[in-house]
Amino acid sequence: MVVLYLVIGFVEALAFRAYLISRLSKVMTPPLAVIFSALIFSATYFNGGIGSVTYQLMMGLILGFAFLRWRRVWPIALAQSLDYISIEVIGSLQK
Repeated sequence: MVVLYLVIGFVEALAFRAYLISRLSKVMTPPLAVIFSALIFSATYFNGGIGSVTYQLMMGLILGFAFLRWRRVWPIALAQSLDYISIEVIGSLQK
């Protein structure tokens, strides 16, 4: 499970942070690109309900602005992966 979340975190960081924010920044301001990227990212979690969408929107904004600050994918991917792993662990402890 850990490997799966590491891969997912890395792919999402590449797609939504490195690629999408970089491409959107060419046609709008970087902060606006982060907002649009976070909205698109959170929409992919629509099947989880409004709580999931809201949480992913906030994570998308935090990680997006962190990407603008550092311009490095690996710390963002690691943070995303650790977020997923912690959610899985907390969810399994509540059962």
